[in-house]
This record gives sequence, C-alpha cells and structure tokens, in this order.
Amino acid sequence: MMGGSGSINSMSYIRGNPLDYDRWAALGNKGWSYEEVLPFFKKHEDNLEIDELDRRYHDIHGEQPIQRFTYIDNVAKMITESHIERGLPLTDYNGAQQEGTNQAQAFSRNGVRWSANTAFIQPVRYTRDNLVVKVNSEVKKILIEDGVATGVIYERNNKLYTAYAKKEVILSAGSINSPQLLMWSGIGPREHLESLNIPVISDLPVGENLHDHVTYNGLLVALPNGTATTVNADELIYYVKNFFDMPPNERPLSGNGPTNSIAFLKSEHGLAAPDVQYQADHTNSWRQFIKDPAAYNEVTIFPSSFYDGFLLRVMNIVPKSRGRLLLNPNDPYGHPLLYPNYFGDETDIFPLLRGTRFALSLEDTHAFKSRGAYFVRTPLPYCEDFEWGTDDYFVCLMKHYTSSTYHPVGTCKMGPEDDETAVVDPELRVYGVDRLRVIDASIMPVLTLGNTNAPCMMIGERGVDFIIKYWSNVTHV
Repeated sequence: MMGGSGSINSMSYIRGNPLDYDRWAALGNKGWSYEEVLPFFKKHEDNLEIDELDRRYHDIHGEQPIQRFTYIDNVAKMITESHIERGLPLTDYNGAQQEGTNQAQAFSRNGVRWSANTAFIQPVRYTRDNLVVKVNSEVKKILIEDGVATGVIYERNNKLYTAYAKKEVILSAGSINSPQLLMWSGIGPREHLESLNIPVISDLPVGENLHDHVTYNGLLVALPNGTATTVNADELIYYVKNFFDMPPNERPLSGNGPTNSIAFLKSEHGLAAPDVQYQADHTNSWRQFIKDPAAYNEVTIFPSSFYDGFLLRVMNIVPKSRGRLLLNPNDPYGHPLLYPNYFGDETDIFPLLRGTRFALSLEDTHAFKSRGAYFVRTPLPYCEDFEWGTDDYFVCLMKHYTSSTYHPVGTCKMGPEDDETAVVDPELRVYGVDRLRVIDASIMPVLTLGNTNAPCMMIGERGVDFIIKYWSNVTHV
C-alpha cells in the first residue's frame, strides 16, 4: 500500500515531549531543539479542532488533517474518566503539558483514516510531472560511484531497473529497511559486511542503537454484557455497507474503541517528563481464555470498535536497552535479523512495574465499577507459579509475554561528526557518502516519548527544509 505504516497504525497523533528534541540538540544535533522543530510539526498540520487548542502549538494551514475520532464509545470514555479519578489532568498531549489523559487526536477527517498518502500524494499524484510512483517495486541497492550516491537499482515484476539521481538519493524506508538497504549497498559495520562478502564503502554503525517502546501482554480487562460492544457477523456487515450513509458521530467504524484513550504518567516523583504511556487494544477472547488459558490468543478478527474486553498496555517510553539489526548470513538479501534486546538493561522493568500498579488502581474507580469492568485474574500459562497481582507475576509477564508497540527507531542514528555511533549528520546526510540522506525514524538518536508517526512527519518536513536550503545555495550540480 501507499503511505507506509501510517496506513495501518492506530492513527494516534502524538508528538512526544519537548524535552525529547532538546535532548537531541544537546547531543550535538544543531537545529533539532523543540523550538526549532515546532514549526515543522505545525507546517503540515490542519487541526480541525483548533478552537479547543492553544494556537502556539497547532495550525490549520497544512495538508494533514488532525481530529479526534467522530465516534467515541462508552469504554473509551470510561478509561479516560478513570485516569482523571486517579489524579491525571485532562490535557493536550501535544501542547504545554504532556502528562495527563485524553481521547487522542488522530490522523483522520470526519471519522476516516487520513494517511500521509491520502494527504500528500493522492492530491498531486497524477498532476505533477516531477512525481512518478512506481508500485510493486523494491529498491535492491543504492548506486555509489567514487563515494557519491548516483541512483538506485530496483526490482519490478522480476526485472531490474536503474533510476539515476540528478541531485541526491533520499532513503525513507524506515527503521528496518533503511539500515538493511544501506548495508546491501556497502554502508555498515565493516566486520559484518566483509563476513558477507559485501564490499565496504563506508564503515558505519548501521543497525546499532535499535530501541523501541517495550510493553507486555496479559493485563486483561473484562467487560460485561451491556458494556461490551460486540456484534455478530451480520451486524458488522451492516455497519460496513452503510458506513458512508451514517452520520460520522453515529457510525461505530469511525471510532477506535479503547485505543482511543491515551494517558502519560510520571511513575515516580522528581521526573522531568512522563516515563509511562497507557494505551489499550481490544479483544474478544477473554471468556475463551478463562476456559482454557493454554489456548490464550489475543488476536481478534473484528475491528477495534467491537469487543468484549481490552488489553491495557503499560508502555515503558524511556527504554535504556539497545538492540541491533544484522543481515541474515544465510540469506543476506532476505529478511534481516532483529535483536531487540528488551530488558538488556533490567532497570527497564521498573517504569513498567510502577505503571502497572497505577493501572491496577483503575479497577477501584467509579468509572470502572459503574460499567462492571474488572481485571481477569487467571494467571497466564508461563506465569502460573506466581500469584496474580504480585510483582513477581507481572515481571514474569514482562519477560514471557513481551510485546513491541511497533515504534522501532535509531538504526541510522543522527549525530555530530565526532559521534562514533552516528550514521547521519544533523542534516541527515550519510557519513562517508556524498548526496545520500536518510529521512525516517531510523535517524532518531533517542526515542520520543510517545507514538512515532507524528515525529516521523516532522522529520520529513525538517529534511525537506535541509534539502531546499542546501540546493538553493549550490550554484551548479
């Protein structure tokens, strides 16, 4: 599909914390402080709820619609209400204060997903002569001649083609495929590339610094009949067929179920910024789980609007652990090998544990009790030796039911020239190769505090600004 993972994600519009970008700048990345990147967040933003927000942080003149889902169900409201009862303020995560709770704004318009493809590519795809979209194509290698990127080789319908660059090559394949493609092209750790007989053009720590927001499965909340939103197959088909005939605020498929409610928490006193994020995933399997824990399966085929329970996600958004990505020695041009190394630094357990204690306290709120919501206390199979509710039980879940939140970053780290761990400079140019930039989540030196789609769009805008300014000052090509 077009649009990358922004076409399949949960659509939550979360920029992170201002301290994220000030930290990037403090690491030597000139031009990346919060005050310097804020204009690039606002540049593409068309916030359809601007009247409710502080205009210092938001705008309405961009291509990308931002709006809460038009349908917010009772359970999503319950989760937010429970957070407020436990002391979290109602906040704009992307404004003056991140800590707090709310129904998330999303990459959507009138209850319909609005991906980067929808916002930026579709309006001009067939009208601009300088834009050619090659579908069913996969880049296999960056062409580099005498230390200069000159184009790419790509495969389409089992044939190889070459596209040449007049000015430079821009790599935006994400935190997994960007480092993979660099290594295929001879840019990466010398020892690793030489072991695969790939000629080394630039010896760089490509694939290192992999990190992600770690979470775990198993914190299951059951919803009784009357609170659950489950439907049968015929009802689901009805909602699908009549989607565009229903008012946006009355169609369940214009909602995102419990995922719609997000909160950020400082799990202990003295923290400068939140270290825990809460989000939820819908499920239709908790009754099955109680009958047979060994058959536990959190996957559901129903959309997130229809569910009888949810998994409360406690997310460590300040991970210290770092992993790496390598090419597969048995198939270098196949899927890469990922070593996330979750809990390589065992202190990553502590934010999750403190955050879990806060999560458990939601069951005692009026919001939960009035809807009959409660935690399922049946231990998961690999943790049956521990009593449900104890620290040991939850640590067991963290280690045996570890889960990604699909926010991998850092594998083409941005840093100044004297940073031996950096792959690209602060203007996103690859060290050791001219006219080659990486512009995606892989350049993040440190993961942002929250979902990564909005920061990626800002990185795109920031990269465009670097490119325009550079080539505006170049007198010849």
